Amino acid sequence: MACWIRGVPIQAQVSPESLLLRTPAEEGGSVESLINRGQLDRAERLIEARFAAQGGTARNFLLRGVLEYRRDRYEQALADLRKSFALDELDPSTSKALGLCLVKLGRNDLAETFFEISTELAPRDFLGHYYLGLNRYTAKRFEDALGPLQLAVDIRPDSVEALTFLGRSHEALGDTERSAKLYLAALELTRKQPFPSSQPPLLLATMLVRQQQMERAKDLLLEALMYDEEAPLGHYWLGLVHEQSGDLAAAARALERAAELMPADHRPHYALARIHRRTGSQRLAAESLRRFRELRRRSESETY
Repeated sequence: MACWIRGVPIQAQVSPESLLLRTPAEEGGSVESLINRGQLDRAERLIEARFAAQGGTARNFLLRGVLEYRRDRYEQALADLRKSFALDELDPSTSKALGLCLVKLGRNDLAETFFEISTELAPRDFLGHYYLGLNRYTAKRFEDALGPLQLAVDIRPDSVEALTFLGRSHEALGDTERSAKLYLAALELTRKQPFPSSQPPLLLATMLVRQQQMERAKDLLLEALMYDEEAPLGHYWLGLVHEQSGDLAAAARALERAAELMPADHRPHYALARIHRRTGSQRLAAESLRRFRELRRRSESETY
């Protein structure tokens, strides 16, 4: 399930987890390389052979733990990663993998300790700082997230993910000028990529909507939907922009699409109720309002 902060979902895939294991330069067919490429069955056979030949070394437990992690078997992964850490506390890959595994198991508090260890062991490693900052951001500790995310950006200034989360942290703290610059930097980078991310234009557009800069926001929302036509918040905010401009038919279409793409979210239904009242469709307005109340009650009961 996605975690939502300030209206934007944090998905697990924002983290480049496939890069957890460094691949030996001379070993294109190594276990590390196979795991990173997702060839998990072949990797598993090699790991079994390593255990048979070498026994339970720290590296072998790490490899098997990451393999289990990639297969979403987090309890099994945690057991192996703990064994690896007990045998060798100085491998930053083990600390990072332990942190990620604990996040998946809902133990973000413990995960932070291992992300901190990984940054101490490898102070120039991008992923350690990125995961530490992301973990703090998810916990709404925005000010604490700034340091590691800034370090991640310093190490990898071409990381769209690090730039956007640093921008989101600044925005959450009220520094919209700084966050806008970071979103623009991420936007310029993602436009050059083969598969651009919808997040930078969407985040910048959302900020502009709140500042009532609707025309600029509309262009960015259309760009975000060009990159990902199923971005639910792209349709939601575009619906609000259309409503503001008086194009109620376009607003209704965008909001209906947003409601389809995020069925548990109550916000599109409230906006639809407002639009249906303005167009005189009282029955549709009543149905949208009923759905809004139902989803909001469900959301409140899950929250508390």
